[in-house]
Amino acid sequence: MDHNTPPNQTTRPARPDEPGVDPLQRRHPNGLSVQEALDSVARGEHLPALGLRWPAAAAQDEQGLLSLRSLCDRLASQWRAIGQPSSLAALQLVHQPRWSARWQQQLLRASQQLQQVAEQTAAHAEQLRLLIGLPPLVLDRKGRIALAVLVRCLPQARGHDWRFMLRPDAGAICARLRDALKLLNQQRQLSHQISAPWSDPTLQQLRTCMALLLQLRTGLAELPAAWPSDLYSALVHGVGLLSTHVETAQQLAASYTPEVSQLDVGMLLDAWENANRKVWPASWMGRRRVLALLRSVIQGPRHGRLQDVVADLRRLVRLRQLATELAALQPLSNHADLPWSDLQTPLDEARAALAVQTALRHAHSGTAWYTPALEDVMLQHAGSPMADTARRLCALHVLQQELDQQSAGLAEATQGLWNDRQTHLGHLEAALAYQQALQSQQAGTDWPTSVALEQVAQGDCGAALATDLQQLHRVKQLQAELAVLEAPLRAQTDGFWQGQTSDSDDAERALKCHGSLSAAIGTLAVSAQTDAAIRQALAGLLVPGTTLLTESGALISTGRGYLAKLAGLPTAIDNWATHVDADPALRAALNDCSLDLLMTHAHELQRADSLLQDWCRWRQTEAEAGAIGLGPLVQAFESGQISIEQLRATFEADYSRWWLQSLAQNADALDQVFAATQYDDGLHDRFGAPTTRPAALAPAEPNPDDNAPQATTVRLRRRPVFQRRERRLPLAQVESGSARLKHLS
Repeated sequence: MDHNTPPNQTTRPARPDEPGVDPLQRRHPNGLSVQEALDSVARGEHLPALGLRWPAAAAQDEQGLLSLRSLCDRLASQWRAIGQPSSLAALQLVHQPRWSARWQQQLLRASQQLQQVAEQTAAHAEQLRLLIGLPPLVLDRKGRIALAVLVRCLPQARGHDWRFMLRPDAGAICARLRDALKLLNQQRQLSHQISAPWSDPTLQQLRTCMALLLQLRTGLAELPAAWPSDLYSALVHGVGLLSTHVETAQQLAASYTPEVSQLDVGMLLDAWENANRKVWPASWMGRRRVLALLRSVIQGPRHGRLQDVVADLRRLVRLRQLATELAALQPLSNHADLPWSDLQTPLDEARAALAVQTALRHAHSGTAWYTPALEDVMLQHAGSPMADTARRLCALHVLQQELDQQSAGLAEATQGLWNDRQTHLGHLEAALAYQQALQSQQAGTDWPTSVALEQVAQGDCGAALATDLQQLHRVKQLQAELAVLEAPLRAQTDGFWQGQTSDSDDAERALKCHGSLSAAIGTLAVSAQTDAAIRQALAGLLVPGTTLLTESGALISTGRGYLAKLAGLPTAIDNWATHVDADPALRAALNDCSLDLLMTHAHELQRADSLLQDWCRWRQTEAEAGAIGLGPLVQAFESGQISIEQLRATFEADYSRWWLQSLAQNADALDQVFAATQYDDGLHDRFGAPTTRPAALAPAEPNPDDNAPQATTVRLRRRPVFQRRERRLPLAQVESGSARLKHLS
């Protein structure tokens, strides 16, 4: 074979079984010989190795290799048809392999929309930049978002002096501000959880009632002690006997002389009843004797009505029994405060004493003690000890009535601490001390811990007040921590932080705005100079009275327009990416592009409308090339590693390199080649030959049909297979073969 023949041209093929054919020149099923492959690799040693791979060398036939070469030629031809226009960068974004007139119209329309939206967005962004005074900006996706953050953030600074956010130590200042705001929110939250303080009218009412209760208790304590229970019971019984005796005596039909006491009225009643059981005249005689005795002690005119005599006889018997019972109440006569003398005891005095003792017993036991009888005692027995006690009881009753009236609703207002006469005044004093501490805390003044507050903490005044006091102590602690931060923060924030009177909502907005500003500045600033310029421009807006930040200001209206256009940009990009058949990676890259680059791509693609059909053919051929293993070749070409003129040569060199490596992995085939030629030149080392081979074979005789020139030849010594073997080759080929093989991989 003539080694100057191009790779795609072949001489008369030599059959493998043709006698006298040099194994290096022998053609394999894919139409290549080892010598041609070696020459292709040597010619392409200056080209990049792309590592083309196919499943198996044996599967490659001559028609398959011709198809690969034809596809390489088609790639070069179609690329030359495109002509490498200036809009190639935009065309390379189009991955659609199927062309149609409708698709082209839709793509051009999407390009126009993308260019229009990008231009409008860029125009609004430029207006905003000029209004704010910012340096030139890179409006990629991050830059566009950062500018939108400024548009949303800056109006929140209206009416505030937030220039401290632009200080170099703004991060540390905002961290301290965040800590102070956290303490302030905790304090306010705890303050809201504490029960509301008692109102001033309630406190005044409580103090008045406490004074009345103390006065009532003092008066009750000064009252004389009530009689013992046995003496009081005897008095109750004696007054009852006296009252019955008086009522019975008043029921007598006649008035009797004192001698009636000498009669045995009981025996007379028995005689009367005995006579009634007898027959006449014995009954008449018996009743006559009884009547005669009774009539002998009757004063005034005598009457003889039988029923009156019999009734008086029974009453006299009852009076004799009452007198006997009264005589048995001897302990009452020994009491100095009671003029008790059995039947001679004045009933009104006995009743007065009973009324007073009953009231005393009720007063000391905590129940209602007043009765109208006490006023009668004061009037009828004036000057006596009983009247004085009754007067004091009546006065205390008036005091009790006033206390009941004054304490209306006080139990509910004091959470049950007020309990009428059973109120614990010590617990109320502790509750009042807590209320004073609570008012001092709300007024911002200090309050000391007292013994009364210890009672509150122990739960003597109820669990609710104990919990409130615990939270009040925590609020006091938080206020102390806030006081430490107040002065430095007030100075560092130019008076924005006002301590406990600060507006927490404004502080929250300021912190959020600082975070947004910091992120936006960090994104927009590409150098220290632009960072300083951006901060200087923003400093003029973060002060009160800035007209640009008003609702009717130019910054607000322009910002709204920018945000509206920016919101439509992703849709336009997505629509354009859909028509160019972009993969997810390309879609992400398009979204990250700057506005200038998006406008350039959209504009150049509109200019290249006449090339879209050729480009789609190229994409289709490119897809075919990738499907049959030529993807790395196309990628190398598109990335600029090889030129259009080097496309075919790069394929030939890489294909030959792969084919030779595949042969080197087949020990038997390689042995047949090199055993016949007795020439190795390092092929086994290059292509991974096996470690054992047969002994050296006899050199092959020259083939008279060989077309190789019979120039000066070099005869090499016979050596083992793994060493260099002799072969008759053209001198020039022998001199260059070793150097070329060193570049095989």
